[in-house]
Amino acid sequence: MANSMDPQVLKITVIGASHLPLTLSKREPKAFIELRARNISRRTFPIDTASTEPRWARDREFTLGSLSRDTTITFLAFHKGFAFNELLGRAEKTVGELLDLGDDIDVNLPLTDKKGRATSAEIIVRAAVTSLPKGASLILEQTQKRRNLVAQSTNMEIISAKTVVDAVIDDEDLQTALESVLSKVSILLKLGDEIAKVHPFVNLAWQVVAVGLKASPFNRCLIFFSDIDIVLQKIVQKQRMQNLKLLGLTRTMRDLYSVVTSDEGLQKISSVEDVIEKILFQTIECGYFIQHVLRQDFRDGVVGFLTLTTEMKIERFSQAFKDLRDKFDRGLAVGTAIVSAHTFDVVQSFDRKLNLESLRWVPMETHKRPICLPGTRLEILKSVEEWLANTAIEQRAFWVSGLAGTGKSTLSTTIANMLRSVNRLGAFVFFDRDAQDRSDPGMLIRTVASQLAKFDDRIGIAISSIIEELKTISETSLQYQFENLLVRALSSVTWPYGPIAVVIDALDECGNEKDRQTLLNVLSDGLKGLPPFIRIILTSRPEPDITRTFEQHYLVESKPLDIGAAENMTDIAAFIRYRTAEIQKKHQSFEPDWPGDDIIQDLTERSFGLFVWAATACRYMDSYDPRVTLQNVLGKSVVTSGSSTAFTALHSLYETTIRAAGNWDDAEFARSCNEILGIILVAKNPISCSAIDVILSRSESSTDTVNLLLCFLRRSKNGTVHSLHPSFLDYLANDGSDGCKDKPWFIDRKAVTLQVALRCVELLDKELKENICGLTLPHWDSAKTLPDGISYACRFWVEHVSEVSDMAYTASVAEKIHLFLNRHLLHWIEAMVILNYHGEIIHLLRVLFLWTKKFSPELRDLRQLLYDGWRFTRYFSNTIQQHPLLVYSSALPFTPARTSIFGNFHHERLPRLQNPQQFWPPELQQLRGHKLPVRAVAFSPDGSKIASGSDDATIRVWDSYTGNEIIPPLGGHSGGILSVALSDTRVVSAATDGTIRVWDIITGKEILGLLPIGGRRSYAVISVALSPDGSKIVSGLVDGTVRVWDINSGQEILRASKGHAHAVTYASFSPDGSTIMSSSHVPMDICVWDAATGQSIPRKPQESIFQIGSNISFEKKFVWDEFTASHPDMAVYHFPSMAFSPDASQIVAISKDGKTIQVWNANTGVETFPPFSGHSDWVTSVAYSRDGSKILSGSVDKTVRVWDANPSISRGKVPGLLSNLEARVVLSIAFSQDGTKIVSSSRDGAIVVWDIKGGTTVANLSPPRGIRTANSDGVTSVAFLPQDGKKIVSAACNDTTIRVWKAKTGKDIFPPITAHSRGVMSIACSPDGSKFVSGSLDKTVRLWDALTGKQIFQLLQGQEAHVLSVSFSPDGSRIISGSRDNSICIWDAKTGEMIHNHGPIMRLEQDTYNPRAVCAAFSPNTAIFLSSCERNAYILDANTGEEIAQPLTSHGNGWVKNDWFKFIAFSPDGSKVALGCGNPLLCIWDLANRGVPPKMIAHPFDVHSAGFSPNGTKIASASGGKIYIMDTDTGKLDTTLITSSSDNQDGLSGLLPMPFNPASQRITLDRDGWLIDTLTNVFLTKIYAELPKLDYWLSHGSTFVGWISGDKPPFEIHFPGLPEPESPNVQAHDSG
Repeated sequence: MANSMDPQVLKITVIGASHLPLTLSKREPKAFIELRARNISRRTFPIDTASTEPRWARDREFTLGSLSRDTTITFLAFHKGFAFNELLGRAEKTVGELLDLGDDIDVNLPLTDKKGRATSAEIIVRAAVTSLPKGASLILEQTQKRRNLVAQSTNMEIISAKTVVDAVIDDEDLQTALESVLSKVSILLKLGDEIAKVHPFVNLAWQVVAVGLKASPFNRCLIFFSDIDIVLQKIVQKQRMQNLKLLGLTRTMRDLYSVVTSDEGLQKISSVEDVIEKILFQTIECGYFIQHVLRQDFRDGVVGFLTLTTEMKIERFSQAFKDLRDKFDRGLAVGTAIVSAHTFDVVQSFDRKLNLESLRWVPMETHKRPICLPGTRLEILKSVEEWLANTAIEQRAFWVSGLAGTGKSTLSTTIANMLRSVNRLGAFVFFDRDAQDRSDPGMLIRTVASQLAKFDDRIGIAISSIIEELKTISETSLQYQFENLLVRALSSVTWPYGPIAVVIDALDECGNEKDRQTLLNVLSDGLKGLPPFIRIILTSRPEPDITRTFEQHYLVESKPLDIGAAENMTDIAAFIRYRTAEIQKKHQSFEPDWPGDDIIQDLTERSFGLFVWAATACRYMDSYDPRVTLQNVLGKSVVTSGSSTAFTALHSLYETTIRAAGNWDDAEFARSCNEILGIILVAKNPISCSAIDVILSRSESSTDTVNLLLCFLRRSKNGTVHSLHPSFLDYLANDGSDGCKDKPWFIDRKAVTLQVALRCVELLDKELKENICGLTLPHWDSAKTLPDGISYACRFWVEHVSEVSDMAYTASVAEKIHLFLNRHLLHWIEAMVILNYHGEIIHLLRVLFLWTKKFSPELRDLRQLLYDGWRFTRYFSNTIQQHPLLVYSSALPFTPARTSIFGNFHHERLPRLQNPQQFWPPELQQLRGHKLPVRAVAFSPDGSKIASGSDDATIRVWDSYTGNEIIPPLGGHSGGILSVALSDTRVVSAATDGTIRVWDIITGKEILGLLPIGGRRSYAVISVALSPDGSKIVSGLVDGTVRVWDINSGQEILRASKGHAHAVTYASFSPDGSTIMSSSHVPMDICVWDAATGQSIPRKPQESIFQIGSNISFEKKFVWDEFTASHPDMAVYHFPSMAFSPDASQIVAISKDGKTIQVWNANTGVETFPPFSGHSDWVTSVAYSRDGSKILSGSVDKTVRVWDANPSISRGKVPGLLSNLEARVVLSIAFSQDGTKIVSSSRDGAIVVWDIKGGTTVANLSPPRGIRTANSDGVTSVAFLPQDGKKIVSAACNDTTIRVWKAKTGKDIFPPITAHSRGVMSIACSPDGSKFVSGSLDKTVRLWDALTGKQIFQLLQGQEAHVLSVSFSPDGSRIISGSRDNSICIWDAKTGEMIHNHGPIMRLEQDTYNPRAVCAAFSPNTAIFLSSCERNAYILDANTGEEIAQPLTSHGNGWVKNDWFKFIAFSPDGSKVALGCGNPLLCIWDLANRGVPPKMIAHPFDVHSAGFSPNGTKIASASGGKIYIMDTDTGKLDTTLITSSSDNQDGLSGLLPMPFNPASQRITLDRDGWLIDTLTNVFLTKIYAELPKLDYWLSHGSTFVGWISGDKPPFEIHFPGLPEPESPNVQAHDSG
């Protein structure tokens, strides 16, 4: 019990409730309790789980301050509903009654229902009296004193300010001063018409001050007191000083208004309205500031109120009012600036332009929108102002609804302008169904966010930060945009400066009910998340869906416009009086009061409350002789409310006015008006008269006709024509009983749509051409654009065509489109780029493709052309948007040659690719973003979305059409993702952390997390899939079980009987959801289960499951470092994946090589078409889209790829060069001793013996069983034994064996040699063929007997790193080896002893991921040639190790940086040496003339090996899948040996000899990718953006060749018209 001497307060604890009733929907309530006493209101949080017996464990204690015993406390029990809170019961007790029931013990209080009837429900509370800290007693005493004084001096109870320092002010308090200001402002309110211009601001100012007067209930100040008495005493003193300043500000306001409302001030008030307006603006701004100060909680005051910034604001406001008084006295408003509270806060400056532009916001042109006539709409404006003035009100939105023509848009513009004037308008967005970009629901959030960011820098920083973090947020769902750009960004901003309003007009014009449903849901659900300072004002027609959303929403204040209300009719009368007075001024002969009160009243009644009627009638009267037009309007019989509606009256007026526009019996006049009104009616965007004339091929301008119709139409500043009101166009196309179908001005929408579609196509067919604007490369003159008509036709012809659905016309329309696109598809793409609408092309081509497929399926050629155009635009999108002409000069040359788009548009003046690809590749798209390997992929049921899961523990969701991420990565798992499943609204994932998680696609929030197997994380979930209806999850687990879960509750609803002895790697539902199929990693271990019971369904004996290859396996693979023999801690699990096509006719699975994807016929097992190649590492997962048109794959290369599953279309490789080399890559070659044969070893493990003369295969050795053919390095070294050329020795990097073969039969001569513990990198034979030496990654060099295969010497140790090269001296007495640590060793071949260790030639950077190596060999004259990472070849004395000549260098000769010589080959006489870096250039030096630059020969692919023939006349090189044999002196190609028939085309016209002569360069490549003719400085083209960066390039006359890294073919492109140089002198260049 508290000490009675101390100040005391009441504390109430809510324990729980019992026997609560069910809700109206018969569900258990999610209850919360609210307490009310005087002006105090406290509530608990709603319970987490619905229950009739709730208990509160947190946020349940409430301190209510010092209350008398007779104070009544009301306890209300509520159910937390979606739209409103439902009352469950109530109880009332006085403080005394409550304490008498027991101090600090639980008390049960019976509840009564809404009608006061007793119920069985009770709430359980505990009441106790507790003491305040001693330091608060002084505050309480002073508070009570001032409270009593205030109560005596006013008729209403005034609660003291929260810090209660009013007690120190003895002669006048803040409330009294505010009341005085309020009374003065009230005088201005009564002036009405005398200050009509500023009257709305007077009301808003009054409302803001009135709310400030009522702010800050006394009792709230007591609940946050601290026990630190000293701090409290200091606060009292500081707040006294602050309140004195605030009182001074209020007195200054009072003094100003005293002057304004004095007799002298009122007499001149009409002449100084501008000054009055400024005074009111300043009052509103200051009023919100006072509200904020008085509403702060006591604890907020400790850190916020008592600041220098607040004092400065008070002083600035005071000075502003003093300045305004001076302006009023002088009657001058010039130079008056409004002081705003939020402008004092200093924020960082930053550039938001780029970020905001990425939002793709839509500009709003408000300057032409009409506003309300001063003095009208006062009641609705007052309602809005009252709602805005109170910053503590619960409702976040204000919805104004009304029928068409009631003036909603004019009202919204008036409200927006008023708020803009007082610096309260954060955003103003209006929908317009006649403008495509302003009728899109998707633009709202982005546009609002953009305008808010510009409104204030604090908000701009917050929104900009969100955009920077979520770079693709403009592509995400509306809900995600709302929650991040608005809720999250705005909630991060501290804003104590009053409300910021967002005005949204014509919500009903954002598409149809289906289009706007998502937006309505987002607005309805999202209001509660917005911070209180954001207020949304909405206007719309009372459409059913909008009414359902907002009418009963607890956060929305609804205000319908009653067209029959007296106030509305008065406003219409005032409008008509104003407009007729303007007309009278133009006609001096009219009576001064024309047309008279009676007629004005008659016109008002005829309007039936519709402003649009009044506006149209007045425009009609003003169109020509007003007396005649007035009589025409009055001549119509007046309809009564019983026989018609307001719209009947409106339509009657439209008929009167349009009939008066001209002679409708004149067929030419009627035709002209109809076609103009028709195109305006169906136009996708407002259209100009010039565009109308061009599209309709009018010989006369449409301007004259439009001028006749200005009663209904208006021309904007940019010349476009608009309907003044949507109801007019509705009337023209209305074929109902209340329409105008029998009138000559009736518009048949379908017929006009067909006409406009055809006219657009005809116009473009006539006007489009290549380079239509006469542009040049490289700069794009944006001033050169297209005329309005062509511009409109380009952008909207597809949309008009897609709306043609009459089967009587679709076939002919499709034929016209086919002819048009055959001639102009690329020209149209160019035009769209010029207009900056390139982003719409892909979508439009898809729309047209689907329309053609539906209405003209027989036109296959048209569909193929559209498909080619879609692939072209999608593949080269990044290129064509850079410059319109790159459509032709860059993208088209790399387009597959056998596509219709290449055949139709490529011509002799354009660059031409040597050996171009023939068909589009199957790969449609690459999705990049994951940081680690992708393990799982899935399509959504409708194919519009893709989900991918990665070892980086994230799930990404992509738009399958654009490739953009729909939401940011989903994180939550603590392990890598193994499986994902996707529905239209949910993503399900399973990970190595043993959990299954469910995510909402729209919001990106995790909504469910499951822990399978009793919550133990130690068991991994390998596979998840969704039922067809998306309600259930099936999972396969490591423990061999299959389990089914409810996706909403997370409850396990089915556990299949254990049928697998091993981990379940695959589980899925059948298409009808009745069965579940599961399999493990054991071949043929497949089970089928009943999805309802979990019982196994036995397969019939005749049923079989087709098995493809042996790749259905479960492996645990360690990733080894091939040089260090170490492996990381984490093992990589590899789960080979397969999937059936939806019709079960095909199976897609990962190929045996692990990097490609194959599709088989599910019945026969025959490959449907060649494998899909493109991934650079293991493929981990594949999936089909539900319609079977696409295949999805994920890979260790961190990419997700989408493939075209249609074998009739997806053929060939990536355009120009992007496919992986399919042939055998030759890694090593060697001549036989007689020079007649060559032996080659390949990456796939094959060893082939060739006859040089015939170019035929002598022997083809099967890949050795010990060599892992899937490895990327294969057989790295091969050689003939010199004795008779009948034996071959070979070794492989990833195999520890060495083999000796018979050259003819391919049989082992003796068993494989397995002494090395790591892969063998190099082998060499002694000159007499009796021995061979091997160098290995195990850091050893070993010598072998070639006859027996026995090791001659024990392990020769000396190298400290991997041995990469070995070689014999010409006499066979010595062996040289080179290793990765840049050291070379020389050994005695007889004794095995080290002769000389030259050690490291130079120190290398320690770069584990980019190792360097040394290649060493003896020359025929026994000098040592050594290459290093510096791309130099050193010449050393074999005995001393000293350099004996200048090194041969590749610097500046076109070699790629960071490359080094990887092989060395000498001619037999030692006069020439060939070196290669493993790139496409082979370098041959003449050692007798070392000062002469080397001869360089360009190959299609990297050169891995080279060798001279025994007589030195020929040199052979291995590049890609070919062996080239050339003349040593001339470089002329003699023979080409091809290892695979599929490798006949390699991108080059042949080998290119390259004498080193930089001065002869003709075509050069600049840093931005432009190819430039250096002779003329003409920009020829640009390397297309989708191409990976070139490693190096060279030019040769009019030819340019570029290479990419890896096994990618180069491209050779020819530019016609460039004269060839006299000699082929070229220079290779490093792309760096």
